[in-house]
Amino acid sequence: MLSSVAFVQAKTTSKRMMKKIAILLFSALLLLSIKSNAQAQDATIAELQKQLDELKREVKRLDASYEEDNAFLDKLKKLKISGFIQSQYQVGESAGGFSTYAGGNFDEGTRDRFLVRRGRLRLDYSSSWSTYAFHIDVTQGGVVIKDVFLTVKEPWVKSFSLTAGSFKWPFGYQILYPAHQRPAPEWSRVFETILPAARDLGAMLTYSPESGCLSFLTVNAGLFNGTGNTTTENDRNKDFVGQIKFALPFKKQHFTVDGGVSLYAGKVTSNTRYIYDDVRNAQFSIDSSAGNIGKCFQRTYYGGDLQVYYEVPGLGQAALKGEFATGKQPSTGASAKFYKSTSSSDALYMRNFTGWCVDYIQNIGSKNQLVLRYDEFDPNTDADKNDIGAPGANFTAADIKYATVGLGWVYFWDECLKFTVYYDMVTNEKVNAAATGSLASYTKDIHDNVLTVRSQFKF
Repeated sequence: MLSSVAFVQAKTTSKRMMKKIAILLFSALLLLSIKSNAQAQDATIAELQKQLDELKREVKRLDASYEEDNAFLDKLKKLKISGFIQSQYQVGESAGGFSTYAGGNFDEGTRDRFLVRRGRLRLDYSSSWSTYAFHIDVTQGGVVIKDVFLTVKEPWVKSFSLTAGSFKWPFGYQILYPAHQRPAPEWSRVFETILPAARDLGAMLTYSPESGCLSFLTVNAGLFNGTGNTTTENDRNKDFVGQIKFALPFKKQHFTVDGGVSLYAGKVTSNTRYIYDDVRNAQFSIDSSAGNIGKCFQRTYYGGDLQVYYEVPGLGQAALKGEFATGKQPSTGASAKFYKSTSSSDALYMRNFTGWCVDYIQNIGSKNQLVLRYDEFDPNTDADKNDIGAPGANFTAADIKYATVGLGWVYFWDECLKFTVYYDMVTNEKVNAAATGSLASYTKDIHDNVLTVRSQFKF
């Protein structure tokens, strides 16, 4: 942070003030000396008067410098520098190469690896009614901009604010929760799939009263490009993302209930004539009309989340957190992820999805934390596992359902440093036994469990 800088500046200012005081005392003694010496020469008095005038000018210069130092210190107080680094070692269940959401895919022949998962640096500058934020991520993959936004608060009822720039979508709980505070290393699979970028370019209006009967409520409503924050707008549509959150503390009962509901309502523009939409007779139907090129298709998510915090006597705080999301996801044949393709060769797949996650976090004293997680994600609720891989069904590996059990332990060394050991146990549904090609390996459970050992330092 900036405490050491401010200390140096304050110390410099203090020295200048001491110098100013010494000069004034010297001037006073000098005048007394002059007055007591009645026989001093006129020339000597004039010279001393000249020196005294010079000393007065020096005092005025010190006054101006003191004001400048104060102004600089006031600016430093408005600037906050923070960040963290997450270094980790991971071991995969197999060395055959596999896809994973635990920090990225394992390449063929890779069984274990070292990673800088996140290296964040953030600057926040706040004035009375506005905040500017600049946030980057530095890893072995390069430098990526995360947040660059301006928030302006209105000074009248002190309930509304406007945010514009690159920032997080106001959807759900996990997306908005700070990465350095997460008990589990990563998000659940559903949010890694439908909102992998977490951020977008847009503007958002927030209602969050500081006091009154609605002070427990926060409402966010924003318009975004719908492409993520690393890609420029590529169609004529804007996506709406809205959220209503509440926080209800029950102090006498020593527990708190938080939660919210979210909506993502947007559109994507197809760059292809090939649209896989309805699932009929256990297979994807395809529409290949030329009019599909440039046509808009709905992207809609509905979400709900709930968090309960309770102080367990003699043990520590416990938290039970649940989150659910469902909707319509435009994507490609190879992936169920957020669609932003610009290639005409990528057919557009419209999938109905459902995903949910439950976390239990138990603090044990002030140093230790137990983490348990279960999450499920079905990227295509219309596809039965026995139909995936069947001849002519048009289903792909992106339609396979997953369940993940996570178990972890977090140790807090001090207020800056913590260590995490976490194990992801991933299970995929087993597809049709007649599956061939890339789907053949999914007739049984893929060996894609991952052990993560992580250290994190934040400042």
